[in-house]
Amino acid sequence: MNLLLIYTDEQRADAISQLGHPQISTPNLDALAKESQVFERCYATQPVCTPSRASLHTGLYPHATGATDNNLPLDSDLRCLPEWLSCGKHATGHIGKWHLGDEIFAQHGFDEWISTEDLYAKHYSDGRDRHETSDYLKFLVEQGYPPNANRSTVACMPEGLTKAGFMGDKACDFIERHQSHPFALAVSFLEPHMPFFGPRNTQYKPEACPLPGNYEAIPDERSHLKKRLWHAALREQGYGNVINHLGEPVPAHQLRDTSDWRRLQANYYGLISMVDHQVGRILEKLSACDLDQDTLVVFTSDHGDMMGSHQLLTKGLPYEESVRVPLFIRVPGKAAGTVPHAVSLVDLLPTMLDLMGESVPDGLHGASLKPYIDGQVPKNIADVLIQWNGNASPISVENAIKAFPEPIEQEQVEQAFSDPVRTIISQDGWKLSMSPHGLGNELYNLNEDPGEWVNLYHTTAGQSMVPSLYDRLAKRMKAVNDSVALPCLN
Repeated sequence: MNLLLIYTDEQRADAISQLGHPQISTPNLDALAKESQVFERCYATQPVCTPSRASLHTGLYPHATGATDNNLPLDSDLRCLPEWLSCGKHATGHIGKWHLGDEIFAQHGFDEWISTEDLYAKHYSDGRDRHETSDYLKFLVEQGYPPNANRSTVACMPEGLTKAGFMGDKACDFIERHQSHPFALAVSFLEPHMPFFGPRNTQYKPEACPLPGNYEAIPDERSHLKKRLWHAALREQGYGNVINHLGEPVPAHQLRDTSDWRRLQANYYGLISMVDHQVGRILEKLSACDLDQDTLVVFTSDHGDMMGSHQLLTKGLPYEESVRVPLFIRVPGKAAGTVPHAVSLVDLLPTMLDLMGESVPDGLHGASLKPYIDGQVPKNIADVLIQWNGNASPISVENAIKAFPEPIEQEQVEQAFSDPVRTIISQDGWKLSMSPHGLGNELYNLNEDPGEWVNLYHTTAGQSMVPSLYDRLAKRMKAVNDSVALPCLN
């Protein structure tokens, strides 16, 4: 069986019209969802690009891959999907963002490697040519653009010249060239990741974009300190500075009032619709090559984005909008359906191997989701573990100190940013986050409070739940050899 894995960057779970979003137009993803098993509660292992991608590709949690923060490389000894496939059986390819080290150089068993990112040269391993450029930049130079184009300068190019358009072309070409031989192709879109600009900025009217239902649920003294610091800095200073493709400065995204947030959301929706169009092209090529019944199709994202929920932006927090992602799995011959159980991106590698008829290796932290697709509910379903291991932040320590409404020491801010919070999502809808640094434990009943308005940790009702959830969190951490020391219960 062939595999087509399509994953986006920073697409929250509800940012698809088929999943209930009232505004975003995603006809191609909608059509795919209607033919797939839709996993309604899929979570990233850590809501940061590099750690989550490492888990997706290896079936291991970030603490085991070593890729615990952005721009840390995936060890060459860790095996990704192509390295687990039967030798020589599949042609393999990776197109787009990798973000797991040596960005533009083929690795981990992929035969074909089409790169799009030129941001990570300083992180290449010794011996790599840091002056080498991505395939996408070479493409732009061929079109007459200067050789110094970066992520910001290309963001608002005409759609056919965007990374998404380039990748759609390359994916269609790969499928056509390999239609007579089994293949495994991963297509990794950058969008709707920041800088939150694109050629479809005008597709959606900001005034028509609904604010998130939990927009007013602002982090308070009951919240983890990191959330409060981020909120204060984003409100005071906005987010991002970009230069468009004409070399003109584009102001930072201001985030002071609802009109600013609606403008940002409109841009975000446009990026998602642009990716949806390219997904449609790729799936259409698959169908035109008569490969629908021979190809496993998986769609997901590496993590979500707050995008105004709790008046926060980007990822890196254990809020639902940051950690939950869409997951569609279309299996030839299998009926469509929905899966309400909580699952993790760490389950994706064993699932793809299992569905492709390959052996699932021992020692992975994830488990195959094939039983769900076969209409069964596995016994002893694992609770979902979410980690925070690194310091990836949309703001600097200095800016956080300046913006925070109370006097605060640099050491406190640094501790908040690096606090290795551990979160458990129980199958019955409870969510417990524990702060090893003692900066704010949180408990939510997602069944009654999906927007995470009320932290129940210090309430009488909440305290009756904490010991059991704490034990389950400790048990899940032990099962995957996560050695972070949880704080003692009060």
